[in-house]
Amino acid sequence: AAGPNRFRSQMMLTPAQARGMRLDPDRLIRYEAPLVLSEGNGDPVLTIDGRRMVGTACWWDPALARPKLGDASVVAAVFTDDSGGYWLHGIRYLQVDHSGLGEEDVAAQLCRQAAGFLRELHQPAIAVETNGIGRFLPALVRRELDAQGQGIVVTEQVSTVRKDQRILGALDPLLAAGALRAHASVWRTPFVQEMREWSPGGRGADDGLDAVSGCILSQPIRLGPCRGALPRRDWRHSGSLAAKTGFVP
Repeated sequence: AAGPNRFRSQMMLTPAQARGMRLDPDRLIRYEAPLVLSEGNGDPVLTIDGRRMVGTACWWDPALARPKLGDASVVAAVFTDDSGGYWLHGIRYLQVDHSGLGEEDVAAQLCRQAAGFLRELHQPAIAVETNGIGRFLPALVRRELDAQGQGIVVTEQVSTVRKDQRILGALDPLLAAGALRAHASVWRTPFVQEMREWSPGGRGADDGLDAVSGCILSQPIRLGPCRGALPRRDWRHSGSLAAKTGFVP
């Protein structure tokens, strides 16, 4: 799929200045409904606002997360529903206390926060971008998840496409189609401000945009009846239950 900016330049042969392209956060469809997990007949069901979620993707764009210095470390989760809609239900800008800590201790803090995010949003897997410091994080994440008893798959992803191309290619078509919803908590993070200030080739913050784009562009993991694709958690016992999760950044 292509958004209007790419369509005009590639299909209509209308010249377009890359730096003039923008992402309009007013096109996000805001919602406040929680993620609801229920189970019946032995199969887990995830819904948001009464709509069944059939897939999910979680992406971590890691960094050392130094306050106001360098890149932010951001993890995001995007669900897909049974009619092709996308739901940005959670995004977290990880915060670390750097006082007197070495790089490994900082990484351990980040991994614990990422593991908590996965647990809260019932994620079966996480993709860790291994450019930069991410090269040694997958092993640490797996160790933390094992320590917490979470059966979550960790994959390693290397980005070979320019960041601005990834962001525009992922977000522009969904915004144009009105197919991207975002939980109200997203507005309490820097993500919306990043959208307002972003332009290709610009120097503004874009770490949240990159994490969400990674979710959208990666293959969603189906949440259907195939139990092997889901994590082994306490909520998978027989019987029925319902749990609501509210995301607080």
